[in-house]
Amino acid sequence: TLTRESRFILLWGHNPAETNVHQWRLVREAQENGARVAVVDPRSTDTSDGADLHLQPRPGTDGALALGLAHVIVDEGLHDADFLRDHAVGVDAFLERIAAFPPELVARITGLEVQEVRTLARTFALGKPALLVAGFGLQRHRHAGQAMRAVALLPALTGNVGVRGGGWQY
Repeated sequence: TLTRESRFILLWGHNPAETNVHQWRLVREAQENGARVAVVDPRSTDTSDGADLHLQPRPGTDGALALGLAHVIVDEGLHDADFLRDHAVGVDAFLERIAAFPPELVARITGLEVQEVRTLARTFALGKPALLVAGFGLQRHRHAGQAMRAVALLPALTGNVGVRGGGWQY
């Protein structure tokens, strides 16, 4: 859950400054307490204007971006192997899948710069506790269910599940 303990908050396809003002107040409080805030949204919004980092991928490329972030996190050894070993099923298949999504390919698919992909991956993985808040924007395209699954795996990959100030919200 979103608390003052969050050190990094990733708002993905979610615009709380305009659609959930109560939650936006909590995001801003966390930010005032030192948390960094990133937004993944093709559009510029009041939320992205208040963020520390704003990535604007092509609409419908969220799944590729999530897999690319996971690729960087694992490739750089920033994942929580102990958490995955103890609490996850199907890790080997997931690791095999993300190997096909290096940041160079993800940049071409999403229209982002390679460095943007790497920066978001590193910031999320190192910003513990990190909270990922997904919004309805992720559901509004073909294969959205798979994109949501890929995004939802990032908190587990980085050991942010069951950690105060970290995890996943939808």
